[in-house]
Amino acid sequence: MRFLWVILLGLLLFLQYKLWWGQGGVRQVQKLQNNVAHQLAINSLWHQKNNKLVKKLDDLKHHRESLEEYARQHMGMISEGEVFYRLVD
Repeated sequence: MRFLWVILLGLLLFLQYKLWWGQGGVRQVQKLQNNVAHQLAINSLWHQKNNKLVKKLDDLKHHRESLEEYARQHMGMISEGEVFYRLVD
């Protein structure tokens, strides 16, 4: 009978070890949950950036004034009949 209790206690200790420190154990699950939460935060930031770019692209496609403003600011373009002045310090 004593031998059976020793085996059962050993099995219990083994299962507890697997539960807390083994593969798929509590610590590993907590670590994975933290990684998922971190990745979700990063994904949210990228989603916001993508939404801003989509809005900007839509604005450039459908509003001529926005396209002209973008061309002036970022590409140095001017309209026909305009004079370009560059101020140098």
